[in-house]
Amino acid sequence: MLDMAVWEAYGLDAVSEISFTLAQEDGNGNTLCDGSPVTLAIPDAEAAYRSDGDVVYSSKGVQILHVGTEPDAFGSSDDNHLLFLAENGTEQVICFEAGYDTLSVNGYMADFFCIGPTLAPGRSGVLDVELRGDSLAKIGIGSVEDIKTVELTFELCDDRYNELDKATVTLGEADQPTEDAPVGANGANGANGAETDGVSPDFKEVMDSYEAFFDEYAAFMEKYQNSGNPTSMLMDYLSFLSRYAEAMQKLDDIDTDSLSAADRAYYTQVMLRISGKLISAAG
Repeated sequence: MLDMAVWEAYGLDAVSEISFTLAQEDGNGNTLCDGSPVTLAIPDAEAAYRSDGDVVYSSKGVQILHVGTEPDAFGSSDDNHLLFLAENGTEQVICFEAGYDTLSVNGYMADFFCIGPTLAPGRSGVLDVELRGDSLAKIGIGSVEDIKTVELTFELCDDRYNELDKATVTLGEADQPTEDAPVGANGANGANGAETDGVSPDFKEVMDSYEAFFDEYAAFMEKYQNSGNPTSMLMDYLSFLSRYAEAMQKLDDIDTDSLSAADRAYYTQVMLRISGKLISAAG
């Protein structure tokens, strides 16, 4: 659900229609039947949204517009939000996601949280990239005004998660990190080389993608538990529960006995970090 604090950025002042999809899944996240679209119309309500933001991606009927950058609506959070509008002008369903480990702010890699929309043909949706305040603080950013440049990559997939395209987005003029980088700021890799020596690139990519999801999950659960209105986040919560079950199943399916020594060591390190994130999220 879109927080009313950022309605203005999207030109919203009312809700006239609510649409969603209902599907059935078992306890492991396996689909039991295809989803059915549901639309709730509010009588006599008229609403529109702005579509005049800065176009940062446009290809084959798909557009992504940047409509603003706002501080978090919750006063206790120092996160900031990059607000985009995704538009699907094609004849197929398109899923929008922000690519793991692709976001940099002022030339430095930064942590973020994003639940991308799945849009039916002809639909538009909110693409909210939440920049984690603790990560921004490490690179000397304390407010929206300190954000000068941003670069990230959005991944576009069909409804079976087959990749359709990648959209690299740049806001502001790209600058290189200066020699005055804050202590502890990561470069483009951000990874400890000693930790990944000898690890198969494909296996590392798989494990990193799982860890990235649990970063998102822990961040969402923290926000969900601290929210004064958790009901407004119910749909996102249910989506995360489904993705959580799927991710845990895939991790359980990894045959650790067939891994090389380096891959097994990396697997253990990642699983320990994931366990820590889950303990923190359950906090």
